[in-house]
Amino acid sequence: MYYDPLFEKKIVEKKLSKLQKLNYNKFRWWRMYTNGHTPLPNKCSFIDKILNGDFDEPTFYMWQVWLVEHELNETWLNSKNDMSMFLENTSVQRARRKRLTEDFEKEEFERMYSLYEHFFKYFDIDRDQLEEEMLECSGELKDLYYIIENKYTHQKRKSKRGRPKKYED
Repeated sequence: MYYDPLFEKKIVEKKLSKLQKLNYNKFRWWRMYTNGHTPLPNKCSFIDKILNGDFDEPTFYMWQVWLVEHELNETWLNSKNDMSMFLENTSVQRARRKRLTEDFEKEEFERMYSLYEHFFKYFDIDRDQLEEEMLECSGELKDLYYIIENKYTHQKRKSKRGRPKKYED
């Protein structure tokens, strides 16, 4: 049994030391750190949300996964290749790794879905055009925003408040 984390343990620990450590929560016991980032409210503009980092990749989950993988590797070496002892000693760590990976995948899906919805809401662009622009863009998300802003027209935002206008027949 051997896990292959992307970074060395010292690098992972250094990165996690910059994050906010969480107190124990019996409902989310597998989470040890958070980035402390609060997204902007829905009334803020799309570009403000991009500049705030609301759509950035939630890698703090993956950094925690890599730390757990290092701990699992150390436990494997200490168990002297005895699988039953390893499984017995690492049941909590393996469950933590699984749940952190699930949290990462869920968060990543939600952010991508929200990003697509914002592009569709603010610009007159369809899914194929957006994916083509994403593949062609070699910069950051804000660069993609400005490229799409220059190429495509803005959607007219309809006010949701007040009485609807009367139409003449």
